[in-house]
Amino acid sequence: MGFTRRELSGSLLAMSAVAAVSETRAGAAGLDGATDPLQVARLHRQMRFAGDGQVFFWWLQGRRYGLVDNVLTPFFDMHVGSVHRCIDQGDGRYQVIGAQMGYYTHLETGALLENWLNPITGANVALAYAPPRANTGNFDPTGTVEPASANGAERRHVLGPVSVVGDSVWLREETYVVVPASAAVAASGGSIGASRPLRVHDMYTLQSPRAALRDSGALPRWVPALGQFNDFNSWSPRFQMGDRPGTSLSRCAGRKERRWRDLPEKFRALAAQVHPEWARAPARILG
Repeated sequence: MGFTRRELSGSLLAMSAVAAVSETRAGAAGLDGATDPLQVARLHRQMRFAGDGQVFFWWLQGRRYGLVDNVLTPFFDMHVGSVHRCIDQGDGRYQVIGAQMGYYTHLETGALLENWLNPITGANVALAYAPPRANTGNFDPTGTVEPASANGAERRHVLGPVSVVGDSVWLREETYVVVPASAAVAASGGSIGASRPLRVHDMYTLQSPRAALRDSGALPRWVPALGQFNDFNSWSPRFQMGDRPGTSLSRCAGRKERRWRDLPEKFRALAAQVHPEWARAPARILG
């Protein structure tokens, strides 16, 4: 959740779908290999988001690593949770309001990391956890309202194709973001130095039951979903790597949930420890 994650969270949320909504029911026979933007975007909303007014949650658990000279070094474990609400605005338009938070824990003890011994540089790095904040993504029937390039960052988003294996539907999603070095320095208020662009590559694989997608109609019903996540990024400035060559990457997996109490106990305990007001009423942040 360093500068790259923190400053871009709203933009990444807004770019997380090609937000076209089709009222046509997607029969199972027509899903495998589907590339039609309307159909794929509709499936994506069902799998990743929810129907009008529904509050829902996502969690991911995993580990972050550093990759230098093709040597993979574990950094710490990651515990990520988020709360969201979809709001229909008519004519196929809708908003997704969301807030997320991630916590890092020691690989051996599981304790919250507030000071981390960087295994690559040997530096003792202070880790702070700023309060979560809400971000809004606006969607219309043909794509997001936000332009592909904003605030100096260039973004590319790829959805699909869809795969059907047995009773499961799988959907791939990839987001590529490049933040010029000058924009990274400006966005941090000059608190970091950067001589190279920051590059973020987020990759999701979403999985839902085929029957749930077939029966959900025009999005009134809840569709369960699992998510696998990997990212491949420039060093977060908070890791204090300077211009050292290398890549930060993670592997995580998680699930969409109806209720806060269904998120993993470990994440909820960390949230209660670090951000108790948010943990007591997580949906209040959405307004």
